[in-house]
Amino acid sequence: MADNAKPLLGLGWTLLLGSGAVVGLRMYARLTRVRRVAVDDYLMLASWSSEVFHMIFVTVACTKGLGHHFAALTPTQQQHALFYTIGLVEVFAVITCMWGRLSFAAFLLYIIGPSDVQKRWALRSVIAVQILVNLIVIIQIYTQCGRHVTALWDYAAAAHATCLSPMVETIIGYVQSGVNSMCDITLTVLPAMILWNLNMPLTQKIGLGATLTLSIFAFAASLAKAVQIRNLGAKDDFTWYMVSLQTWVCIENNVVMGGEVDGRPREEYILQSVSAPVNQITKTMDVHVAYEARSEAAERDEKEDASSYRVS
Repeated sequence: MADNAKPLLGLGWTLLLGSGAVVGLRMYARLTRVRRVAVDDYLMLASWSSEVFHMIFVTVACTKGLGHHFAALTPTQQQHALFYTIGLVEVFAVITCMWGRLSFAAFLLYIIGPSDVQKRWALRSVIAVQILVNLIVIIQIYTQCGRHVTALWDYAAAAHATCLSPMVETIIGYVQSGVNSMCDITLTVLPAMILWNLNMPLTQKIGLGATLTLSIFAFAASLAKAVQIRNLGAKDDFTWYMVSLQTWVCIENNVVMGGEVDGRPREEYILQSVSAPVNQITKTMDVHVAYEARSEAAERDEKEDASSYRVS
């Protein structure tokens, strides 16, 4: 029996270990050097944990028939493969990249600080769009057969259910992929705009740019995945063609997580470039603490201005 799942499993678990090492080093630095864990760290942990479940369910799905030609499977194998692939794998595939992008957006919110309103609104838009679009995708997965959720994999239930055309899921998949790509571009351009105005040597700008604009690789992976979304409609041989889509899903998810390489040096330089009270920034100050310092300074300035206005 033909099986094309082995490359998917090998690549998926290898990438997961690599992204796990990146996330682990990030958390180690947070706990030992910074001694502070922020919202973006928790979101990144959620992303990696979700990818662990994604790969577990991919592995189980492969043992049930994913990677084999649909016609070569028994009806029981077909239903088991559909259950794990549609009911579990697809959902965790969506959640993983959403958490990862939300993490980087949250980190950039701290970097930019409270004074740059336009960039902050752009990041808030990325966060809102990510949550909205990906939730729509998840809801569509489970409601495409109305109340008969089990009709997605149970032939007996499918006989009494009316489901949406597979083309609907394919179109939604294209839209989601396009939105994710636009978010990746935004998360690449905004750090580049920050770096452009930094007063530092070119070599240091290049080094910071290499770590802060890695979302461009997530953008490339998202585009490559979009090409494979057509396989969502390949119901005649779903278990065979779904492997190529899941391969690019694994690449995208792990690139999104690995794209936010956390490091102390980049924070120190960037903090000097934004509207932070420079005399309050030290080499040991965490970016999140600096953000709070800037916010408190801004609030004090507003109160002083208001007091001066009342006195005058």
